[in-house]
Amino acid sequence: MADTILNGAMPPGTTADETLPRRTFYDCGGGRKTFFSLAFILLLPFFISTPVMIYQRVAKGVWLDTWGLIVIAVVFAVLMLLILFELMFSLRAYVDIGTDAVSFTLPVRGGGVVPLFFYSARRIPYDEITAVETRREVFKSMVAPMMMRTVRLNLRTGERLLLGYTNEADDDPKFPFPQIGRQIADRAGVPFVDRGNVLTELHKRMFGVADATRESEESEIAQLNRQHNRFLVTLIAALGVLLAAGIANDIWQENIDAGEQARTEVQQRGPAKRR
Repeated sequence: MADTILNGAMPPGTTADETLPRRTFYDCGGGRKTFFSLAFILLLPFFISTPVMIYQRVAKGVWLDTWGLIVIAVVFAVLMLLILFELMFSLRAYVDIGTDAVSFTLPVRGGGVVPLFFYSARRIPYDEITAVETRREVFKSMVAPMMMRTVRLNLRTGERLLLGYTNEADDDPKFPFPQIGRQIADRAGVPFVDRGNVLTELHKRMFGVADATRESEESEIAQLNRQHNRFLVTLIAALGVLLAAGIANDIWQENIDAGEQARTEVQQRGPAKRR
């Protein structure tokens, strides 16, 4: 697949256009930081109490509802972990596009949908950047595809630094990495290259198959989107049928219970009248 240069490539080392802003700064706003801080603080006491409740039940030999409580605790732990990821990202992550260098603190594996605990702080002068690359990585699974737009910085040392990635279906307005990559390319006077589509089959990648990743055409991506839409329609229809069946079953049970109650009352009144 041929690479596409999305903007005019200036020779490396040339100065950026004077019309560019002197500094562009990206970070999470105060509202996002406050939201995740409060969410973590408010949920933390309930999260700490779940293992205590499980221990008390197990110590007393109460197993009836303990398994359900364990499932709730596991789901709660995953939720708290995701909130902690987002809290750390909102407090630490930033990208500073200056006049002579780009500085950032981002997760080691790139800022994106699920940031991790480990962060890297870098300052890269523009004359060390040879190109900025972007590509769409499509993760194919049995259920639904996930499309991620990645942005990398190619350095003169040969390092290909993953700057970040975003979900094409739900971009992060605070860290629009494709826009950030384009601005860095404009500052450095290097090409912003689109590497096209790369398809990764998750079931092959999980088992370490060598050809799990390959290039993909737009027609194949469109076919995956159609499969995803059909899957969602089928899932929603199945949930609607189950919901309707549950409501009908509740109405039927209420009618049966009302009939049984009326029959019991008649049977109880019969002996009373004979007396």
